[in-house]
Amino acid sequence: MKLIPAIDIINGRCVRLVQGNYDSVIDYEDVETAASYLFSLGIGSIHIVDLDAAKVGYPVNVDLIERVATKIGVEAQVGGGVRSLESARKYLEKGVARVIVGTSVVHDREYFASLNKEYPGRVIASLDYRRVGRTLAVATHGWQENSEIELFRAIEDCLDFGCKRILATDISKDGTFKGPDTRTYTAILERFDVELIASGGVGTLADLEELSEVNVASRSIFGAVVGRAIHDGRIDLKEALSKWTS
Repeated sequence: MKLIPAIDIINGRCVRLVQGNYDSVIDYEDVETAASYLFSLGIGSIHIVDLDAAKVGYPVNVDLIERVATKIGVEAQVGGGVRSLESARKYLEKGVARVIVGTSVVHDREYFASLNKEYPGRVIASLDYRRVGRTLAVATHGWQENSEIELFRAIEDCLDFGCKRILATDISKDGTFKGPDTRTYTAILERFDVELIASGGVGTLADLEELSEVNVASRSIFGAVVGRAIHDGRIDLKEALSKWTS
C-alpha cells in the first residue's frame, strides 16, 4: 500500500476541512513550506487539492500547484475544479502525473469519457460519499451537494469509461481521526477490480495498518491519502515511510 501525503489549498495556504465543511477550515502554513517538509522526508507521491477551484469549478491556484507538483522525483495527483479538458491539460502537460476528477464523473459523462480516452491511465475518479439513509450517495461540487448516484453504481460507470483508479472518501470521517471506513473499502474490492485509494478518518499508524491488511480475492488497497494526521503530528511521517512506500 502506498502512503500519499495530502495538501489541500485555500488562498495559497495548506489547510484541512473537517467533513468537507468550508466553515471549518484548519489553517497550517503556506503551501510551499508544507511541501518542502514533505519533500525533505523523501516522499515519492503527493496528493494536492485546490479547494478554491473545487468550489468555483475551475483551476485557481495553478501556478502554485505547478511549482509544487513538478518537484523532481515526486509523482503528483492533482484535483479540484478539473471539469474541462482545458483544465486537465493545464496540469497533465506540465508534469502532473494524474488529475483527480469528481463532479464531472456524475454530471458530465461526455467530458469524463473524453478525458479518459485522451489521457488513459492518468485519471483518478474521486468518489466522495455520504450516508443518506441506507445509501452511500456520491457528493459533488467540493462536497457541497449530494448527487442521486450511489457509490457502487458510480464505480461501475468509471470502469465502463476505462478509469480503474478510484479515490473513495467517507466525508463523515474526513479530518476526524475516527478511523477509516474499511467496511466499505472491503465491499468495493469484493465487487470490483480497481486500484482503490482510501481517504478519510486516518489518525494513527494503527489505522494505516488496518487499511494495509484489507485483502479480498487477492485485491488490496492500492494507496491511502493522509492529510490532517500528518500536519497535526499525530502520525510520524518518517516512521510511516519506513513501513509503506510513497
